[in-house]
Amino acid sequence: MKAVLINEWKIFKYYFLASVVGLALILLIFINNRGGDNRLLNYCIAIVSYTLRGQIVFGDKYSDMGNFLTIPVSINDYALGKIIRNIIVYVITSTAFFSLVIFKENITMEIIKRFIFYFLAIDFSLMSIFHIFFSKYKKSYIFIIYTLSVLLVGMPLLKYTKYLLNYKIIFIILSIALPVISVFVDYKFSSKLLKEDEIV
Repeated sequence: MKAVLINEWKIFKYYFLASVVGLALILLIFINNRGGDNRLLNYCIAIVSYTLRGQIVFGDKYSDMGNFLTIPVSINDYALGKIIRNIIVYVITSTAFFSLVIFKENITMEIIKRFIFYFLAIDFSLMSIFHIFFSKYKKSYIFIIYTLSVLLVGMPLLKYTKYLLNYKIIFIILSIALPVISVFVDYKFSSKLLKEDEIV
């Protein structure tokens, strides 16, 4: 698994470093413009964040899998390495994106914090589920479907989060359980699909 992660860094380091620099510059502009309208910065960070996910999570068509079949790395370790890579990318991009909301002075309401918590859980779960489809079909358009799904779920969620506050314990448990289950399902089915590809 360590070998897989090292190889991922070698393949995607330029995408990653360029995106990190871009996010850092945007955040720097945000810090210098705390009193102004930061909607454009939100959009820019969202675009950079999801572009990075698209390039790394849904841009890798497992072309390097053959290299690892010649060394002591099992398909399960290979799939797990890919999933850990996805989690790292997700944490970095989500932290950068939602730092604008969390540290914005005029947004401190509980409803916004709950929305972020619920959205992150749904977004991550959707990414993991669509990564299974990507493992099967290896088509880049799956990233577009994933992004549209996030928008279709995220926009109504912001509107109706206030109605969920009375059930926050249930939704907090679900928001923790869903990502854990989605990672397990992603690992199980991605490993299975990659093994079938190896046989073919």
